[in-house]
Amino acid sequence: MSHQPLSPSDPDYHDTRTRFDSAEAAARYAERKHERGWRNRRELELITRAIADLPRGARVLDLPCGSGRVARYLDDAGFRVEAADASQHMTDLARTIALANGQRQIAFSIRDVFDTAYAPATFDAVICNRLLHHYRSAELRIQALQELRRITRGPIITFYFLRTPLSWLTFDLRNRLSHRTPADRIPVSRRQLDEEAAEAGLRVRRILHVRAPLSPQSYVILEPGKDTLPA
Repeated sequence: MSHQPLSPSDPDYHDTRTRFDSAEAAARYAERKHERGWRNRRELELITRAIADLPRGARVLDLPCGSGRVARYLDDAGFRVEAADASQHMTDLARTIALANGQRQIAFSIRDVFDTAYAPATFDAVICNRLLHHYRSAELRIQALQELRRITRGPIITFYFLRTPLSWLTFDLRNRLSHRTPADRIPVSRRQLDEEAAEAGLRVRRILHVRAPLSPQSYVILEPGKDTLPA
């Protein structure tokens, strides 16, 4: 069966692409995600744990790659890395930084998470870092997961804002008091996570919290659901 490209019409999709698709946005993003910061070290630690079963030389996709901090880390760890992003500016900056570091083995490309144009089962694992929390629509999150599942034969490591009892105080209550409707950093419940993963043919294998229980930020390891595993 041929793969049919997806064309999401949800405004969140277009707003997110537009917001990050400029040289200025790429530079700001790289500055915010400073590699010497505690949060960066913690996130890379959790990603390392999430892919601990992968052998050196495994083929890993970093999508969206942003300024390339995860891709460079994976390259240093001995993986064959492809770094992709929907933003030409992000990809150009990521490539420039990698080359300045002497990292010439990383392959860079422009890809849309909803229609990557990769062949099925191209990768041993996919890292989808800091993307899905931009989408208020469950349909968008599910479509993205379906495409990632199509192109990998291994785990998908995704970043979520996962609801916790304390996150209600730090996120929901704050928005209610200020009469704001969140347009970003959208939290999902564990039930939502399981349902959306199942809809995409996946199941949750493990959840790694960035700073439990204070922060809802989490890395979720997804794998094919029981009904989608090969016999």
